[in-house]
Amino acid sequence: MIKAKILVVDDEEAIREVVATLLEAKGYDCSTVGNGLLAREYLKKNPADLVLSDMVMPEMDGFSLLEWEGKHDPDVPVIIVTAMHDVSTALEAMRRGAYDYILKPFEKDQLYLSVRRALDHRRLVLETRITSATWKSSLKNARRS
Repeated sequence: MIKAKILVVDDEEAIREVVATLLEAKGYDCSTVGNGLLAREYLKKNPADLVLSDMVMPEMDGFSLLEWEGKHDPDVPVIIVTAMHDVSTALEAMRRGAYDYILKPFEKDQLYLSVRRALDHRRLVLETRITSATWKSSLKNARRS
């Protein structure tokens, strides 16, 4: 079974390392970077199945990264993880395309659940796209016959 690749983006090294360690213990393949600009450069060269991003970071914040990833690879879910306990910020993140919004400090089970759901959603979207393309191709071939 192929491990899901997760990019953890946070300007606090301790947070990056704790989140990556928790997820690696669950069998995920994690990479970490310190801000949205570094994440963008990383993602251009290394595809990910999921991005976990802090909101407030130097150089490029979580909203900017979220918008960029939505254009770069819209099938990759982005989960915003932040200490900003503000409903309007959470709503704005979801409006901009975040798959989920997790408040710090969080319980590890909350993190695991959100990651699993996001990856399941991605898998279903990709499987549906493949099935649909196969079905359309079969239908096209049947009409030619």
